[in-house]
Amino acid sequence: MTQGRIRHLKAFSERHEAVPWLDEAGSSKDWRWRFVAALGRLFVDGDRNAVAATITDAPNHASRAAACVVTACALMDAERHVDAVALLSEQPDDAHPVDWAWMLTQRARARAEIGDVAPARQDAAAALRALVGDPDDVTASAIGAAAAELLFQTAPWGEESLDALITAIDTAVSWWRTQTVSTAFRAAADRTFREWADDRPTMRIDFEDTVNDRLFAAVVSADLTGEQGTWRATGSLLARNTLMVQHAGGDASRQTGALDELRRCGDEKSLDLAARRLWAIGPLCPLAEAARRIQPGSWTHTTARANLALWQHAGDVLDEATASDAARFCVDVVTDSSAFVSRTTPSFLVIPYTLDALRGLLATADDAVHRDLARLIAGLPPVTDELEARGWARVAAALRSTVVAAADDRVAWRQVAVSQPDPRLAAALLGLLTDHDEPAREVLRARIAGGDNHALAALGPDHVHELDAQVAERLMAKDAELLEVTIAELQQGAHAIRSRDPAERLAVLGVYFPDVAPWDVLLRYLGHARLPSERKRIACLALARHADRLPEPVRSALRELIPQLKATVPALNALGEPFGGAGMILAAAVGALDDQALTGGLPGLLSGSPPERRDAAALIGRLGRPEFTAALVALFGDPHPEVRGEAACALAMRVGSMDTGSDPLATAGLQRALTDPGARTPLAIGDGLPALGTPSDQARELIRPLLDHPSALVRETAARAVHGSAGP
Repeated sequence: MTQGRIRHLKAFSERHEAVPWLDEAGSSKDWRWRFVAALGRLFVDGDRNAVAATITDAPNHASRAAACVVTACALMDAERHVDAVALLSEQPDDAHPVDWAWMLTQRARARAEIGDVAPARQDAAAALRALVGDPDDVTASAIGAAAAELLFQTAPWGEESLDALITAIDTAVSWWRTQTVSTAFRAAADRTFREWADDRPTMRIDFEDTVNDRLFAAVVSADLTGEQGTWRATGSLLARNTLMVQHAGGDASRQTGALDELRRCGDEKSLDLAARRLWAIGPLCPLAEAARRIQPGSWTHTTARANLALWQHAGDVLDEATASDAARFCVDVVTDSSAFVSRTTPSFLVIPYTLDALRGLLATADDAVHRDLARLIAGLPPVTDELEARGWARVAAALRSTVVAAADDRVAWRQVAVSQPDPRLAAALLGLLTDHDEPAREVLRARIAGGDNHALAALGPDHVHELDAQVAERLMAKDAELLEVTIAELQQGAHAIRSRDPAERLAVLGVYFPDVAPWDVLLRYLGHARLPSERKRIACLALARHADRLPEPVRSALRELIPQLKATVPALNALGEPFGGAGMILAAAVGALDDQALTGGLPGLLSGSPPERRDAAALIGRLGRPEFTAALVALFGDPHPEVRGEAACALAMRVGSMDTGSDPLATAGLQRALTDPGARTPLAIGDGLPALGTPSDQARELIRPLLDHPSALVRETAARAVHGSAGP
């Protein structure tokens, strides 16, 4: 049962009349069979209450200890650690020393999770004392390993004894568990290889899911012995395997369970990756349901960071009430984290991670949360910690602009912005006002004149033209100086890494102030043979985006530059995103992409890396030629969501353009793209249409279903496309 071999147990029961199956075992006169049946209901059906019923009629101390420990493990699995401590504390000290140590170790584990570290250490130490004299007892050594691990993990810094821990955890049970996990790994490697080799035999019958069952056995072993660290590690392996298998199989319920198990195991890194992936490609329901499972009792030492990570990435698909409650919890933590720290004893920076979670929840949270948060930010003292300032900047950028609609609100908002020492935070606060508040734009322009790039980003493309031409000329001159230094370094074979890309700012400002831009320096920089190609990408795309603003001499020079962009050095893959199709996109924008170059270069992009295929979709969307619509529809079947998103965006722009005729294939492709189960593709569709100015009636009608999408971000972008506003 504890090895997950339910099928084997069923077969054994059928061969031996004396061995009852689970239904019969539940009504057996023998308590031991009733205990087996209760374990079956726990492991097979997830009934966490089944074992608790066997405590009261346990026939002896050993049986009672076993029932209490399994029940306590089930309570902790349900994130009811306080109840687990209460249950184990109620038990009298009349069990065998090993059984008593077993219960003490589990109580120590539960206490440590909810911040009762000192009592937990006392329990673990008492368990080790109770185990003295049983060096050859296999289960006693496993329980002792769990107690020793807890003492090591909770010891003050510098007082840990690694030698003692290594000796304590080197047990027969740990050897067996390692072998079990190794068997699972071999089975997983075999499965992955067969998938890579496209092995599709006419008939394959797997009587046992070896990967799942072996990992399950290792998880149960670590859980019952109380080895929290091992339980977390093996539980994460099982959850990741389940998520991958069930995502391919389409079982949404088990995907939810796997996400929840990742969270309860505290594997925030894997949970982060899984949540991002599901948000992008779907399905979204497991993501939302897993996030809804976070309850007040969910905040433990193991789960705290993972809870925040899930809110950060799933907040966009939560319902308003759940997201609002979660956001208020985050606000309470950032205003006073003492209770949070006391319960979870975190090993991470609480405020920055909580702010990241709050940022992810704001798209769905109600207006009251936004108003309360705006008042909180307006009263912030100067934030000097860089990570906290970055977090507050992201939160401020996610607020709805309506929270500072009144004139008095804007004055207070500007005052708190200029008082902030961190330029990123100050710019984010001012950026919320840029579209409706001239004094805020004036402050941003003054900061831009001082070289503040965060202020330039906050001002936004719609207001860059408001800069003083002399200020723009001075900033571009500084960028040109840095580019000259870089060119000199390239001549020496050096590749310096800088915190910002001067070519990007020069290109952005240059398209708005072309008469004073040092184009010669930028062109020499982009055309340098030793410049890694990924360092050219952003500037090339910025020039392409605003190519219609460029003077004809600059466009002509760029047309001559295109061949040099193709002949660049191999990418270092360390200094930015690969160059991809940026050269062809720029060539199309400045009129240098003839049919010969297009037919010669486009197939390479379409069959290239994911970034190249994404650029191929963007290029086709820019060209607007119906003969390439079929390629866009094909790209929508790409395995990478960023490629599908760009292809869907291009299809939407094709259908939505008022300047092109009807394209039935593009319309059919867009209709299919709108059914994508994730959020990235619908978001790309909603983002693309407003760029057309006034999308066609057909396009607006096609995307109207996105107004009810599970993602709040998708709903908002769809509202802008359909109604020409930010929506509700």
